[in-house]
Amino acid sequence: MSIFVDDDTRVVVQGITGGEGAFHTEQMLAYGTNVVAGAVPGRGGQEVHGVPVYDTVTGAAEAEDADASVIFVPPAFAADAIFEALDAPLDLAVAITEGIPTQDMAEVHSELGDTETTLVGPNCPGVITPGEAKLGILPGNIFESGTVGLVSRSGTLTYQVVSNLTDRGLGQSTAVGIGGDQIIGTSFVDALAAFDDDPDT
Repeated sequence: MSIFVDDDTRVVVQGITGGEGAFHTEQMLAYGTNVVAGAVPGRGGQEVHGVPVYDTVTGAAEAEDADASVIFVPPAFAADAIFEALDAPLDLAVAITEGIPTQDMAEVHSELGDTETTLVGPNCPGVITPGEAKLGILPGNIFESGTVGLVSRSGTLTYQVVSNLTDRGLGQSTAVGIGGDQIIGTSFVDALAAFDDDPDT
């Protein structure tokens, strides 16, 4: 078991045609993540690493039966990308983008109460269930499947703690980087409640 993502998660990469989006899409695919689509306005019909690109998240989700997105969109446009994920609607949106204006995130936060979409981030490394799926920029090689759930605001400390756990033979059920910004989607309390509901964590 795990929280948020597993080997059945079908992922849309928002911003897949950009440098960061394309690079980390390749890394996620190599890890075994089911990246089924990209979404970039005006880029529909293209492919990136064999992944079809759509003009909208809704179009991508409907065509490819996607239920999650990971967002690699510049800060000025990232809130709109999050709103797209909420409107699709998806079960999970993971916003990697750093530097989204606080006012934009305040507007996003006010919408979260009216949706069932779980938002992780922004300014986060992402979410990983070892051996199944990773959404974001986490270095998959340091993770090992197991029973310890990890939640952290700091990406660097996430990697350090995970590396220590793995070195000591303690694997992870899921690791969640919730992000370091003032306004984020998933809090420590939210993540811990999800872990508490998972019998294998």
